[in-house]
This record gives sequence, structure tokens and C-alpha cells, in this order.
Amino acid sequence: MAAHRIAVIGWTVPRAATFEDLARNAEVAAYRTPGGNGITGLAVDLERGEEFLGDGPRGYAALRSYLAVLRRAVGPRVLLVATVEDPFLEHLDQTKFPYREIARDADVLQPMTYWRMMGPWDTIPKVQTAVAGSVALVRQLAGREVPIDVGAQTGVLSKRGAPPGDELAAAIDASRRAGAIGVTFYDWSGTGPEQWDAIARASW
Repeated sequence: MAAHRIAVIGWTVPRAATFEDLARNAEVAAYRTPGGNGITGLAVDLERGEEFLGDGPRGYAALRSYLAVLRRAVGPRVLLVATVEDPFLEHLDQTKFPYREIARDADVLQPMTYWRMMGPWDTIPKVQTAVAGSVALVRQLAGREVPIDVGAQTGVLSKRGAPPGDELAAAIDASRRAGAIGVTFYDWSGTGPEQWDAIARASW
């Protein structure tokens, strides 16, 4: 990757606000290949739920503080992407998810804009509305100017299936028009030929 000047972002999913979990994330950020090449940054998936950082007040507190503690551990020069739950599709605000606190220590915010997973957003106009709404609301809830990268769905994440190529193309175009810095696709193994073709044909 390094020989071809391709940047690699590490991806981690915190499961608990513990020293061991934070240490694993810091290790990923500091990883070097045998040839001495490191990753360009670290994307940290911050989610509610017992399989993630918890529910209720305890989970909220963990979400609010996790990235701040990780930032202190890795220092100011490590690129941190905060992958967050989508406030537009999930009807979330600051009282349900601590966007503002997370944004303070994130270099980039990345909402998981999985339109088919989150609801029947299954037409081109609906996809465009979902993406535009997500970017605008994340920007508002962040409380400061921070770059936004859209996390788009490419695979099967619910009974509604994978988005067809035209929906994916519309999401990419809507992300660009909304002022996002880019689009990330979830996930590699679940992405089919139609989705890869839509990505390959897209321009930014």
C-alpha cells in the first residue's frame, strides 16, 4: 500500500471503557509493518448497546469520555476518525448521543448512514434526502467545524438487502454535494459486483 501511496486507516470497535480496550486502540494507532510503514489514522466505531460501550447513563458516559482518553493516549498528531451513529436516520440528539463531546477530540466525524438498514429509504430521492440530512445534522450537533465523511452501506445489513448501484451512486453524489470530504463503504466482504461497479464509476 505504501509503495502505491495508498493511505490506510485502521478500524477498531471499542467494547468497554477499560484500560485494556483503550490500550488495544492505542496499539493499533502505533502499529508499524516490518518495513516500518504505519497507518495514516484510526477510525473508532463509537456505538451504544451492551455489545459496544453500553446503554443508559453508563453507556452515555463511556461514549462521552472514550475518545478524549484515547486522544490523550495517542497524542495530537494521530488522525482520529469518530464513527458515530447517524442522528438523522436514528432520530438522535445530544441527549441520546454525545456528539459534541466526541467532536472535540475527533479530526473527522463519520456517521453510519446505512439508509436501507435504518428504514425504507429505498428510492433515489429518499437516499439523497437521507445523506443530506445526515451530514447537516452531524455538522450541527458537532458544535464546531469538523470534516465529515459519510459511512455508506454497500452490503446486506437488514432484510431490505444491499442498496443497488443507482442508490449507491446517488449517495456518493449527495455526500459530495453536502460538503462531505469523502465516503467510506461498509463492508468490503459484503460488497457485490454491482456495488463495486457503482463505486468505480463515481467521481468526486
